[in-house]
Amino acid sequence: AGRFERVDLTPLAGKYHSPEGYCRDFAICIADNFMSRAIGLMGRAKFGSSDALHIAPCSAIHTFFMRMTIDLVFLDSSKRAISVHGSVRPWTFRYCWGATSVLEMPEGRVEELGISLGGSFSW
Repeated sequence: AGRFERVDLTPLAGKYHSPEGYCRDFAICIADNFMSRAIGLMGRAKFGSSDALHIAPCSAIHTFFMRMTIDLVFLDSSKRAISVHGSVRPWTFRYCWGATSVLEMPEGRVEELGISLGGSFSW
């Protein structure tokens, strides 16, 4: 494993609940300590064994030093989607006022799961 893969991120079971009433299962890793939040997905060429990386607390992210395009979902304190960004390329910056955390997902996963504003997450 390279130096960026040293942070242990074990996938958990998660659920996405759409405003329309359907539910989708997905795998999620939690980045909630200094090292896991600082490193995140930097330097990785692929996403890994999960569908999402949850970074908390977080209201802004950068994709500097990343080698892949990702989807982003900013969440409020109730884990409700308040901002959705598809196909965020490396070397960019995104923020969302009012967000308390963000989900980083492989490109296209937002569309696959049908994620939209107002949808909620649980894990």
